[in-house]
Amino acid sequence: MRHLYDTDVTIQRKTLTRDANGQPVETWADYLTIRAFVAQVSGEKRFQSGKDGHFSTHLMKCNVYDITESDRAVFSENTHEIMNVNQPNGADFLQIDVRRAE
Repeated sequence: MRHLYDTDVTIQRKTLTRDANGQPVETWADYLTIRAFVAQVSGEKRFQSGKDGHFSTHLMKCNVYDITESDRAVFSENTHEIMNVNQPNGADFLQIDVRRAE
């Protein structure tokens, strides 16, 4: 059974720019906007470093694109670190594990 790709996801990639003094600065830039199936796998709220934090992991499935663990995913107004990108047995989709921590 195919999952419904019902969530807009922006994939961001690091780019190198220069500041006003000509010094190199790494920034995140929008790279791709895709549709994906997204499901939360786990989540918890923790008190860490003197403040409350929310940690969650999600599973994303999408068509095959150039997405790597160096990128990050933005959906539901939150930024997620891409932990793993897998194309199981040469399937026509990617399975991506992401983590959000704030």
